[in-house]
Amino acid sequence: MNSRLGFDNPLAAAALCLTVAAITTMIHVKAVDLPNREFQLKWHQAVIERRAPAPDQYRVLTFAAAEGLRRLTGADLIEVYAGLRIALTAAALFVLYRYLRHWFSASLAATGVLLVGAALPVTFFGYRMQVSDPAQFLFFALAFRALQTDSPWWIYAIAPLAAANRETALFLIPFCVAAWWGTVPPRRLLLRTTGLTLAMLAALAPIYLLFGRHEPYAPVFTLLANLSNPVRIIFPALLFGWLWIAAFADLGSKPVLLRRLLVPAALFIALHVMVAGFDEARLLLPLVPVILPLALFSMGDSQSDYVKQSAFSTTR
Repeated sequence: MNSRLGFDNPLAAAALCLTVAAITTMIHVKAVDLPNREFQLKWHQAVIERRAPAPDQYRVLTFAAAEGLRRLTGADLIEVYAGLRIALTAAALFVLYRYLRHWFSASLAATGVLLVGAALPVTFFGYRMQVSDPAQFLFFALAFRALQTDSPWWIYAIAPLAAANRETALFLIPFCVAAWWGTVPPRRLLLRTTGLTLAMLAALAPIYLLFGRHEPYAPVFTLLANLSNPVRIIFPALLFGWLWIAAFADLGSKPVLLRRLLVPAALFIALHVMVAGFDEARLLLPLVPVILPLALFSMGDSQSDYVKQSAFSTTR
């Protein structure tokens, strides 16, 4: 018997995602935003006045949205960023739910959302202000959903916005190439990749030309610092926890799409080990749509937990 309150009901699924987003945002406000109120005000103003250090000066989308909302509503800046975080996180979780629902039962897809919600606070450590993460999570979730349904035009549409939010959105290109490789003719693969790259550059090039060169606020090369301090791996490891193990169990029986995405995922991790403080688990949020479903395929209690649909085919 199907309940109207079951997660097959889009409203129930949306309510779950909104609740998780609201709870985790409250934690973020208490743990990060309020203790760093003065710093955040100054940092935000520096970005708006074009005098912030790299790379935040080039990550304009979320800062501009917050400034526009602050001027429109007259709300406190922390309230504006909290509202954005709730909305963007809820949207990302709902897209993630629909993405998981392609392969799994409603209950298992909802379990995936709850697992992410439980882990999200781990991503709040190691910084005083990082406002682009929720939008980054949303854009990657949308892109993976588009890859799953073979809807490249959706990826072209979000690419400039993702790039204007954070330059690491460029990593969507290798993820897309990995998904499309062998599934579309070489000529179409080349056209899709070129179109996606140009869409990204159409946003990034004007931003960099407009603001010019800004010095970075942290060392660019961090490989030695990351490798010399094993403690830095604690929070990234906790983000997925035992899901890391479940994801790689019986890997050959899992969807081809997800297996292909592991290659650019490994490159994504390697890049961040080399050029970022790897103690910040938030950096790995774009990998949730890769690791989480791989793990869920090892977690179902019965065959009824899996939906007989495929994304580039699955042997299940």
